[in-house]
Amino acid sequence: MAGQPDPKDGPRVRDPALLRRLHQEWRECAICSTSRGRLSLHHIRNKPRHDTRDNLIMLCGDGTTGCHGRVTANDPVALRLLAEALAEREAA
Repeated sequence: MAGQPDPKDGPRVRDPALLRRLHQEWRECAICSTSRGRLSLHHIRNKPRHDTRDNLIMLCGDGTTGCHGRVTANDPVALRLLAEALAEREAA
């Protein structure tokens, strides 16, 4: 409809070099500390178009498995542990 703002964010901000560096630096899950299996970067704030160090954290699994899946499914325990991991990261 004319005159209404576009509800979508702007173009995705993707920095492949940053994503590679974070995979090399963050070699374990921020929640359970596992370094085995699949590790994936999770967007902290619901802005998956913004790949920045402050908006990413390493979790095991993917969007449906492991800690990443539990956070995506809004599991209260996983969300509490994620908040604790973020607080520790802020303090460091």
